[in-house]
Amino acid sequence: MIGGVYSLVVLLPGIGVAIRRMYHVGKSEWFMLRPIYNLILAFTEGDKVPNEYGEDLKTNM
Repeated sequence: MIGGVYSLVVLLPGIGVAIRRMYHVGKSEWFMLRPIYNLILAFTEGDKVPNEYGEDLKTNM
């Protein structure tokens, strides 16, 4: 029981981070369902210009 609750607590934020990463590279959140392509996109640099999901976060640092 505790293991199941812990899995949900860890899984849901992980999905949120994956969706946000897909937005940063200018892709739809559905690309996170493609395992190999998702891994490649996780290590690519995001868009340098503002896209439909917002501006580049590195320019504000």
